[in-house]
Amino acid sequence: MLIPEDIKPIWKDLADLIASLPPDEQTRLTTAIAWFVHELRQSIGIIYYAETLLRRGETSSEDASAVLDSIHKANQRAIKLVTDLAQPFDRGITLPLNLPPLRHDQSPVPSKDQS
Repeated sequence: MLIPEDIKPIWKDLADLIASLPPDEQTRLTTAIAWFVHELRQSIGIIYYAETLLRRGETSSEDASAVLDSIHKANQRAIKLVTDLAQPFDRGITLPLNLPPLRHDQSPVPSKDQS
């Protein structure tokens, strides 16, 4: 899992806090969270699908530009969603996250040659 072990309990604390609120507030907050997760997953899904098409060679060279545009737009949308969500919490705090670097050479999507 990507969430560091010391951060995971905070999500449970947040869920417990929301559960302790009146039902209308629970609904309001969980609806907002569900909307955000849906929108972010949609952007990630577009990026994943477009990358898959490119890696498998299932696009013509003319279509590759449109696929790259789709990746770019979905990426920009995901960044904006996360930035907008984080803005109310931005208090100049830097997080000491030690996440492993992204490795582009380990795609979960097999190339056309590997499938």
